[in-house]
Amino acid sequence: MKKKSDRSRGMPNQYSGAPLSPRAREPIGRSFGLVRGKFPSRKIGRMVHWESQLERDAVKLFEFSSGISAYREQPMRVYYGHDGKTRRYTPDFEITLHTGEIQFIEVKPLQKTLDPQESARLARIQDHFDQNGNTLRVITEVDIRQKQLLENLDVLFRRRRKTLCAFDRRTWRKRFGNADTITFDDAVAIIGNDCDVWHLIEQEILICDLRDTVHGKTILTVTKEGEENAKLYI
Repeated sequence: MKKKSDRSRGMPNQYSGAPLSPRAREPIGRSFGLVRGKFPSRKIGRMVHWESQLERDAVKLFEFSSGISAYREQPMRVYYGHDGKTRRYTPDFEITLHTGEIQFIEVKPLQKTLDPQESARLARIQDHFDQNGNTLRVITEVDIRQKQLLENLDVLFRRRRKTLCAFDRRTWRKRFGNADTITFDDAVAIIGNDCDVWHLIEQEILICDLRDTVHGKTILTVTKEGEENAKLYI
């Protein structure tokens, strides 16, 4: 019988994980003090595993960044040389931008990145990615923990409803007439309740800067049909 190649048996090569799984490795098993969980992603249609609260918050930014078309956790294994040894590394996430560009993300507490040994390791990993034509970004709580933004994204998540079809989107836009902008309070007066206004913000029929506090006087922009909004929160 002909022996199967490593690839046909599902063995990962340098830039791909096992073909039958969206992750290059399974989440870490139970451990004292480890906080982990799952996020129900509408964007990619499945539960996304996170292994720290910082990763959880990063996932929220990926989910609600319209400039990110897809993302996945622990996407692949790579092998790199460091301190005279071959070492294995798995990025925390892979994101696909609306332009088609792929970036790999390492989520790391800022304090850890300041440790000399960890800093040297990350620098070597980044060099490895650069040499192979890939982008690896290290993001910390400074990038992720945008307090007002995360609070607003939590509201969007709680107010999520079924994705609107093209007909429903046109119908909602007609409710605002020819207005280019409208205040949050005026949108509530037209629609009847603030839950629907938040839903239209989540669906990007209405947009505003979610890094700021959203209140009655917040100005909402009414998007036009076919208009593309490719915002990035990281």
